[in-house]
Amino acid sequence: WYLIGILLVGGLIGFLIYQSRRKNEEEEEEIIEIKRPAHEIAINKLGRLKAAKLWQQGKIKDFHSELTYILREYLENRYEVQALESTTYEIKQALGKLDIPEDYRMQIQQLLQTADMVKFAKAEPPVEMHADALSKTESFIDSTKRSTEEFEAMLQTVTPKGLHLPPHHAQVGEGIGCVPTSV
Repeated sequence: WYLIGILLVGGLIGFLIYQSRRKNEEEEEEIIEIKRPAHEIAINKLGRLKAAKLWQQGKIKDFHSELTYILREYLENRYEVQALESTTYEIKQALGKLDIPEDYRMQIQQLLQTADMVKFAKAEPPVEMHADALSKTESFIDSTKRSTEEFEAMLQTVTPKGLHLPPHHAQVGEGIGCVPTSV
């Protein structure tokens, strides 16, 4: 009888552990990840790049590598263009299909080409070009960030019934997304 009692208690404990884990897995599936807005990530990284003062320290290649990485990441997160793994030419082709003003497309192309020259041909652009590239990148990001309406539309796709999830149901991470421009 003792053996049967021990087996029953062991089976009950095993069943309860199984149910507890299964319930936790179901709860994890219900978490919707809300990404940080692409422009917020990019502006934050540009601020850190400015603070690092790489080009002022003669680290021109590092500066342009980081600047173009931030720009490529923004393009990928904001427009879903595979920019991080694409060549400058491929990005130029992809930008032609997007609703981006021509002057910004030209600035992006010029910035990427200059960075390619710095990184691969060891070119040294004029000093004023570094600050100009940073400024143009900031301007592009600020001008193309998602609006409040786009944010609301995105929420509708994240939560099909239009529910606005309370903070404890969402995880905040970096990547695709947006917030109202008033934030």
